[in-house]
Amino acid sequence: MSEKKEPLNILKVRDDHGPLQFAADGDNFRLQPGKHVSWLKSDEFDQKDLRNRIEPWLTSLVQSEHLSLLIGSGITHAVHRIATGSGAYGMDRSGYNFGDLARTFHKHPEYAFNSFHQAPILPDDESHY
Repeated sequence: MSEKKEPLNILKVRDDHGPLQFAADGDNFRLQPGKHVSWLKSDEFDQKDLRNRIEPWLTSLVQSEHLSLLIGSGITHAVHRIATGSGAYGMDRSGYNFGDLARTFHKHPEYAFNSFHQAPILPDDESHY
């Protein structure tokens, strides 16, 4: 019978010369044998070490305007779908209760309709308060 292997994690950020491979070892992580990076003092490290390495890189990456436009809410919706198996709430009206306002728009959708989209959405409701 084969021995169960821990899944490997792969990380490559900033000035790393190549991808870093490491495996979980309890609450810590351990570099794969033969791997070395300058920002680690030993072969064993924790989440704080990873956070200190990844967070500045990820922050600057997401602050770039083009990537921000691409990511938008899409990454939030994708992560939510992966985690829960269902879509996250969007800008449609499902899941919201606007009481009298919703009944008014149901009877008179022309008040909520915006020529830029096919069906009334949440911002249309908010603009008529």
